[in-house]
Amino acid sequence: MPNHKKTIIRRATEAFTSWLCDNSAAAKFERTVAQGVLGVVAAAISAATGMPEWLNALVAPSVMAVLAPSMDMIGKSLEVSVYGDR
Repeated sequence: MPNHKKTIIRRATEAFTSWLCDNSAAAKFERTVAQGVLGVVAAAISAATGMPEWLNALVAPSVMAVLAPSMDMIGKSLEVSVYGDR
């Protein structure tokens, strides 16, 4: 009998897809927090590498400025491809 269990990668991908496609207030808040955390992590890494302070001040907002529209675009494209045009 073949094993039809989904791999952990498949389950994580499906969970991430549904999270990006969710337009509830809670999901939007979670995505905003995740973007902020990633921005702070990127800023901490740039600070640890000895970058100039003025550049460190630009890292977190730059990361968030790229992540927000990217996550929105991915969510919209996945919503159309997975759930059909709504």
